[in-house]
Amino acid sequence: MQSIASIWTDKMNIGIEPLDDHHRTILRLMLEVRAEVEGKKHDDDIRAVLSALVSYAKYHFLAEERIMLERGFPELELQRAEHRWFMEKIEQLTAAYGAGDETAFQKDLLEHLKAWFANHILTKDLRLKEFAH
Repeated sequence: MQSIASIWTDKMNIGIEPLDDHHRTILRLMLEVRAEVEGKKHDDDIRAVLSALVSYAKYHFLAEERIMLERGFPELELQRAEHRWFMEKIEQLTAAYGAGDETAFQKDLLEHLKAWFANHILTKDLRLKEFAH
């Protein structure tokens, strides 16, 4: 499994340590999901790590939105909408997996997680950096 250290750089930090820790944890969980899927692990193993990712994402989204609200972050509603979309997409993919569409699930899930990391965490969340201090 690829390590977080091989991906994460200081420029990915937004300067709010709890949120930076959350983002690293989310990345670690995404890498675990990828390792499980690509390693063709048992369904229960894939479901377990995906469940951990979903649970942690919910926790993170609440914490992040609270900090954004406290700091008057002007893109809070956009963030909330994107957080809801992320969760809805994961639910759709999980439902497809439960219906037996394993190939689409694996391909779409990994693409969704990669795009989320690049387009949300590394782009939109970084906009919070100017409000960090």
